[in-house]
Amino acid sequence: MPSLTINGRVSYADLLPAENVRVKIKDLDLGPGGSHDQIFNKLTSTDGKFSGSSTEWQDREGVVDTFLGPVNIPDVLNLQFEVVDGAQNHQGAFVRVGNGSLPIVLPPNYSKPVEKAARDIIQVVHLVQNDYTPAEKLLYGFIEAGSAAAVSSCLGNDYRQLHLLDGADATLAKLKDKLMQVGSRAATKAIDLVFCTHGHTSRVVFADGKKKMEDVLGVLDDIPQSTRNKFRMVFSTACFGNTHADIWQEAGFACVSGSEGIYADSEASLLPFLQSWESSKSFREAVRNANAADIGNVADNAAKLYYIAQGRTADANDINSNRIISGNGNLRIYSKPR
Repeated sequence: MPSLTINGRVSYADLLPAENVRVKIKDLDLGPGGSHDQIFNKLTSTDGKFSGSSTEWQDREGVVDTFLGPVNIPDVLNLQFEVVDGAQNHQGAFVRVGNGSLPIVLPPNYSKPVEKAARDIIQVVHLVQNDYTPAEKLLYGFIEAGSAAAVSSCLGNDYRQLHLLDGADATLAKLKDKLMQVGSRAATKAIDLVFCTHGHTSRVVFADGKKKMEDVLGVLDDIPQSTRNKFRMVFSTACFGNTHADIWQEAGFACVSGSEGIYADSEASLLPFLQSWESSKSFREAVRNANAADIGNVADNAAKLYYIAQGRTADANDINSNRIISGNGNLRIYSKPR
């Protein structure tokens, strides 16, 4: 039998994409002496899709003996799929429609790669200042006063545990300790980080002072690779967060979002990101929703006007809350980090 073009999509019962699961397709030969032919074996992409050409296979349903000798029974195309992810397995009829196929929907008891009990989230909050100017209160007030509550209310029930490091606990050393503590748990498969501190170009501020990102990497590099393999996403509200992204990735995080300049729209953007991530949107979709939340860039423009009025033109020119995605933006709350 010549090769077939095979395309399809696998989703969970809630119709979210089943990524990185193995799809096998067999042609069942049910006649006497027939043997099933496996013709396709591939992993799904991050959107649950699979595609390719089948292998060629023996074109017969089976064999019957006649007085003239063995005769091949013509093949009847009877395709069956098998979806395999570790110990989980689901089978059914594979129905081709043109060059595509009917969607494969996994049963409700088919678990996702990283369920709630296997994921933890850490939030670092350090923005305490007694001498905020009105513009700085506009920039940082919501993050300081409401970000911990926002993360807890949106994501607290979607993770095994939310670990908050704030006040005097928001140090680099304690972040390292928390990452190691959470990552040492054998059942944990993914660790996410919401990072809410002050930021500068290639620097961030912890409770114990400003840290160059190279110094952050030097500390996190001591974490065992087996733990760092569990690091998944960083959503940073630090100013100039995009200049920190390479280091977060080098430390092990699979995807990172940070702003291009001074981050001014947190009150509009943080909740849309958290709500999108909680509803299993991809990291890319969640960040796009955050970027779109401040219609007309009202927050950025207000901060720019204030700084210009104060004669701080350079600061005004640095305001840009647009978040850039680094790494694998297709990851979701239930995705394996890699």
